Amino acid sequence: MIRVAAVGGVHLAPDIAGRHREGLKDVADRADVLLLAGDLTQHGTVDEAAVVADEYRDLGRPVRPDARR
Repeated sequence: MIRVAAVGGVHLAPDIAGRHREGLKDVADRADVLLLAGDLTQHGTVDEAAVVADEYRDLGRPVRPDARR
């Protein structure tokens, strides 16, 4: 069995950076895969994408940007 954790519609931006990180601190113990789905940023800017990358990096699970590869 594979345990999947999923988040979506997080609408991250610089003014709310760090708010999701606390809830993800033990995701590697609870899930084999973390799925990030839809509406990860508010406007799709580079600054917002950097917040997403920072928020979800180093969570103890491999990151694979394109599952088709």
